[in-house]
Amino acid sequence: MVTRIRRPLETRVDPTQFVVIAALLLVVLIGVLRPPEGSESELTRDAFWRMKIDQPPVYDMVFAGDSRVLCDVSPKAVAGETGGRVYNFGFNFVGYTREYLDAIESKLDANSQRKTIVLGITPRSLTPLNMAVSGYAEENSREFLDVMGQKYLSYPISTMRPFMLSAIVMHLRGKSTAKNFYRDGLMSVEIKPADINQDLKTYSTIFVGNQVSEPHIAALIDRVRLWRSKGIAVYAFRPPVSPAIFDAEKASAFDQHYFVEQFTNAGGRWIEIDAKGLTLADGSHVTATSVDLFSQRLGRAIRNMPAT
Repeated sequence: MVTRIRRPLETRVDPTQFVVIAALLLVVLIGVLRPPEGSESELTRDAFWRMKIDQPPVYDMVFAGDSRVLCDVSPKAVAGETGGRVYNFGFNFVGYTREYLDAIESKLDANSQRKTIVLGITPRSLTPLNMAVSGYAEENSREFLDVMGQKYLSYPISTMRPFMLSAIVMHLRGKSTAKNFYRDGLMSVEIKPADINQDLKTYSTIFVGNQVSEPHIAALIDRVRLWRSKGIAVYAFRPPVSPAIFDAEKASAFDQHYFVEQFTNAGGRWIEIDAKGLTLADGSHVTATSVDLFSQRLGRAIRNMPAT
């Protein structure tokens, strides 16, 4: 009689199942390790930009400019000094194009008795590059499906947003960058630890063949004159930067003394802000923990300098 030996059943793993399981585990791992956005964010990134573009004309005071306005100015802190309804209409790498200037004015309440525009003046915002490649233009010209996604699917979109794997490595090393998106238009930035030289490399090269544009400056001054003729108060300031970046910006050929002279002759008021005690996240933006202090100083200066 022959005895048959039963062999244990072999467990075979379907290659497709293996790939799916591995992919799911990777997604979970990335979700756990992914550097977080700011914990104080009131909006997702996409909803923030859509809301900024779609703001209605309900404000007494509108701040405008590039990322140094976007990241440095808290409307809430400014309003604590000036009163009124204040909005931050700053964008990344924006230039003072005609379209952007029109949009700035369009956010003011036509019935306000204290219509005010405050411009953050940086050499980069007056260059041909920023005139051609504008964060405002990018958001304002999005296709219909992109707009619908920003409005109604911003959360799932934010969870699938691509990011650099190097960000995870930096996060695990204790270095992180967090951005908080607020309904009043502020996008604060916190870099831990702060690195005052982080943006220096960019500003060491950005003005090569890209100096400030005199025709664009002239157009901005003409717009200031027009705003004043409409009874709109206009202020301007130069956001704080590190000494090294300030020196690097000299390559832009921006003549601040001459600009201020033109600006004030057009009816604007120039503000000098004390940067003492402020922490810079990357050398060119005020860190989140210093935003309120800077904004309070800015609001106080505006309050104490009535438009003429």
